[in-house]
Amino acid sequence: MSRPDPHASVTLLAWRAAWVSLLVVLCLTVVLALLIGYHGEETQAALTPDRFDERWQIRSGVAKADRLVLNPTAQALSVALRPIDAQTDGFTLQTRVTLNQATSAAGLIVQADDADHFVAFVISADGYFRLSAYRNGVWIDRVPWRTWPHVRRDGSPNNLRAECRSGACTFFVNDEWTWHAESLPATLKVGVVATGLDARSGGEVEFDQFAVQSP
Repeated sequence: MSRPDPHASVTLLAWRAAWVSLLVVLCLTVVLALLIGYHGEETQAALTPDRFDERWQIRSGVAKADRLVLNPTAQALSVALRPIDAQTDGFTLQTRVTLNQATSAAGLIVQADDADHFVAFVISADGYFRLSAYRNGVWIDRVPWRTWPHVRRDGSPNNLRAECRSGACTFFVNDEWTWHAESLPATLKVGVVATGLDARSGGEVEFDQFAVQSP
């Protein structure tokens, strides 16, 4: 009477285990793809551009149909502000900015009382970022200029995003986590700012795809 081959049983079990593992991987892949697609739809919805309309208060610049063009001078920066719902517990603020001069800098205003009192997350054309308060013509750094590899230096647009909740903001450059800041004041206004990097610089900075969304 022949005995069953133990090696055949082991081989059969191995094949079954391999098929089960393959099925599990396929199922997880499908679930992950669905989740990514769902998250992508949410992100796309969050990116719905705002209108540059009469709500905006603009200093040294102009609102066009689909973009905002700011023109900082050697003597003064350029600011554009719009109100935000005072009842919201947080918001996401985002824009795409094109720095047309090598000596320019620009970014998101995440807290503002007016055009002379605000907190801004700013990037420069030469690849740095900064988080600073502006008070009556003086910058007060919370994070001084730091080089950041994800800032595009070739003149192409940079995507900026701030996710703010309960007095704290997380900042992203081109979808890369960049900085997290606590203890930010509550705000009634948000917006964008453009400035030069030295006493002789001015120029033109373009913002488009601006969006602000409450959670």
